Amino acid sequence: MIENFYTTSFTVSRLSYAGGKGTYASVGTFYGHMQQAQTLTAEQLPNRFAEVHSVWCDESTDVKAGDRINDGTNDYKVQGVQLNNVGLNRHKELLVNKEHAE
Repeated sequence: MIENFYTTSFTVSRLSYAGGKGTYASVGTFYGHMQQAQTLTAEQLPNRFAEVHSVWCDESTDVKAGDRINDGTNDYKVQGVQLNNVGLNRHKELLVNKEHAE
């Protein structure tokens, strides 16, 4: 089954506002599988030259578009979330851009 590929640990951070200032705060972790997104999928995003990846994870994972995820080495911005809940391999698919240090 697809969950056998969920071997990478990710930390999820979500934007929250306090005192009129927005900061990202950790909201949890999950295990998933990351691979480079298909070229056609990557071309549909506004920033076409970004490093675009797909992350598969459990369908119950608390992650939303706009969140950031980190795999222990790199930060990624979640551009979209698709729930694939048909058939035997139910999962969420996240479309993420790798964020580069300024």
